[in-house]
Amino acid sequence: MRILIAPKSYHRSLLSFFREEDAFADIKLFTKEDLQKICLPSFGNEALNYLIIKKNYRYDFARKILNYLTYCKNAEGTKKLEDLSKLYDELVKQDLLLDESISDFIQNKDVEIFGYSNNDCELLNCLKILNLTAKFPSFVKNREYSDVVVYEKIEDEVHLTLNQIAALIDQGVKPNNIYIFNRNEEYNYYLKKFSKLYGFNINGLLSQSWFTTGAYALFIKMYKENHDISSSLNELKMNMKDDDLYPDFEQLINGCINNEFSFDQQLDVIEQVCKRSSIKEPIYTNAVESISEPIISKDKHIFIIGFAQGYFPRTSKENCYLNDLELQKIGRLTSNDKVESDINEIKLFLQSDNHIYISYSKQSLSNQFYASPFLSILEMKNIKPLLTDYFYSKTALSYIYSDLKDKNYFYHETSDDFYKIGNTVEISYNTFDNSIKNTIDCYDSNTLLKLSTTGLDKYSNCPYSYYLSKILELDNETHFNAQIGMVCHSILESIFNKNFEFNTRFDEEIAKFDFG
Repeated sequence: MRILIAPKSYHRSLLSFFREEDAFADIKLFTKEDLQKICLPSFGNEALNYLIIKKNYRYDFARKILNYLTYCKNAEGTKKLEDLSKLYDELVKQDLLLDESISDFIQNKDVEIFGYSNNDCELLNCLKILNLTAKFPSFVKNREYSDVVVYEKIEDEVHLTLNQIAALIDQGVKPNNIYIFNRNEEYNYYLKKFSKLYGFNINGLLSQSWFTTGAYALFIKMYKENHDISSSLNELKMNMKDDDLYPDFEQLINGCINNEFSFDQQLDVIEQVCKRSSIKEPIYTNAVESISEPIISKDKHIFIIGFAQGYFPRTSKENCYLNDLELQKIGRLTSNDKVESDINEIKLFLQSDNHIYISYSKQSLSNQFYASPFLSILEMKNIKPLLTDYFYSKTALSYIYSDLKDKNYFYHETSDDFYKIGNTVEISYNTFDNSIKNTIDCYDSNTLLKLSTTGLDKYSNCPYSYYLSKILELDNETHFNAQIGMVCHSILESIFNKNFEFNTRFDEEIAKFDFG
């Protein structure tokens, strides 16, 4: 029997990997969290409900506290740790501690570790308690790292990545031997949208949470009106008669019900559970897989996209109740530990026996991205993208060509790709030339012109839009948030005036405020 300990995201690929060698291999898979439940004191849903009802904790905070309590028996050193230690004792007195008996099955065995660092203090503690002999994979650099292709925009990166994948499938590579490794949620929108143009499906893209659905919005509206979950669900069912989603939503809500919750507590629990729970996405049998963590594999084609700072390695962004020093005191992983672990796992993954293609984009519609630190750490090379001779989506090719034509029209830029695609596809090209004709002279040219950053940005994007909104002041209706912003701007503009007095200026601006 082979006992493997790895994060849940590794399990599927580990089974496939080892069963390629031996189809009848006896493999048992565990996560670190499984070991913690086996060998450490833990608390379940009854303890969670106790914290919500008796302590009036919000659902998400109560979950976070329970996650720490496992390690807080007799904790000391800071007030937070001492408070958590007292709370641990209180829950034990309430008989809310789960069974602490250790299973003989997992004790005194040889185990193989994947996806965890050999410096993971939480894992090492479990291995010690259970007397497990662990084997960690060792890092051996057996080949040069892949070059990194740098794109200007996410759309281009996704299009050319999908085109490469379509080329592999055309050459006979099975879709389920191809993976897209992505950690940036912005990419999922484009992957989902553009993959249809290339004729293949992608499993594992970001799924929709129940919190963002119409079913949730309608249910919450009715529940706030009648304070009754059963009647709200029945009314929702009448509105979703032909909707296959209802049974799953009903099961989710029924799992949240506790008659001891106040209305506000019940509402909070439903909201947080719906935020954490996703609608089941269809799983395609012959599709490209999207992953966000390394896998164990051999001879697969893996496209790592969005290989940028903050994602590779992943920056720890947890909103922790305890700081790193307190986490260290109770034997939990700190933010630095998590980053270091991710660095080691990515380095191992990049040296695996797979065909690895790496890229990142400099910007999206809303964000700018910078190269991953791995480029300098591992001495990886930046290269420019090359357009292939064959494109598997005419629609996508037209999209790329329109972008190149924009650059040619506005900046007189040309490139080999511009001429190559121009010989392949034709698109009609109509554009507003960004010039303003027959405008009305509405302001005195001798008067000092006051310009805001927002105004300059609007003018840069479209002078005519600036003319309509700022000069003619058409459609100048402002919403509440915009009015707050205008009050702040107006006060800040006068801050350097000689006789500036904040309270006076504030009262003057508030007097102009439209509270309607």
